[in-house]
Amino acid sequence: MFATAFSLRRLITAAALTLSVIAAQAACLDNIVMVHGNMAYPSSWDNTVATLKSRGYTDSQLFRPSWGSKICAACNDHNSTNTTVVKNALKSALAASCTGKIDVIGHSMGVTLAMKAINELAYSSKVNTFVGVAGAQHGLNSCGWYPWNVWSSTCGANGL
Repeated sequence: MFATAFSLRRLITAAALTLSVIAAQAACLDNIVMVHGNMAYPSSWDNTVATLKSRGYTDSQLFRPSWGSKICAACNDHNSTNTTVVKNALKSALAASCTGKIDVIGHSMGVTLAMKAINELAYSSKVNTFVGVAGAQHGLNSCGWYPWNVWSSTCGANGL
C-alpha cells in the first residue's frame, strides 16, 4: 500500500508539473510594442489593449511608449529624443520576451518612428510581426513643394 500511495503521489506531482509547463507555454506570447501617432497618447491603444487582454495577454506583455509633443504636431520628428523613447520600449519588450521575438504595431508617424528605431537597433530579425497602420513609409507629400506644401521638421534628416 505504501508503494501504491508513493506511486500515486509521484504521478500527481508529475501531472501537476506537466500541466504547469503546458500552461506556461500557452501563456508564452510575443510581447507587443504599440507606438502611437503624432500628438497622440499611449491611451490611444486602450481598445487594442482590451482586445489583447481578452485573448490572454497581460499588462507586462504590452508596451506603449509615450513620445513627442501633445500640443505641437510640427514640433515632432524622427529625432533622437523621440526615437530613443521607442528604442527603449523595444529593448524592454525584447528583454522580457519569453519567445525571443516581439510584435510591433504603429499608427501614422508611430509607424515610421518604430521602423527607424528597429533599423537603428538592428532588430528586424527580432520582430516577428510588424503592423503599420496609415504610415508614411514612402514619404510625405508635404515635404517642401512650395507654395503648396512647405518644409516641416518631419522632412529631411530627421524626417522620412
